Amino acid sequence: MTTKVFQHYDNTNNEFTPELQEKYKYLKMSIKDQKEENANLMKQIEYLNQEISVIFENMNKLGFRLETVEKTAGFERPQEDGDDYN
Repeated sequence: MTTKVFQHYDNTNNEFTPELQEKYKYLKMSIKDQKEENANLMKQIEYLNQEISVIFENMNKLGFRLETVEKTAGFERPQEDGDDYN
């Protein structure tokens, strides 16, 4: 039985030549690197989404303040479609 196991190992090892094993290792490392890069890019996207959200909030606040100043100064501009600061 031990002979069969060793023979099976030798046959299997001969099927997977060193060239194929090197290609496998290279592909495995490539996949790992791509996963890490993907994770980093997702973190950057999340950070940018948070920054965009803060910018939009600030724009809305400034728009509301501008509207308040305009009303206080007696300057009323016509309301346009989609021009909502609230």
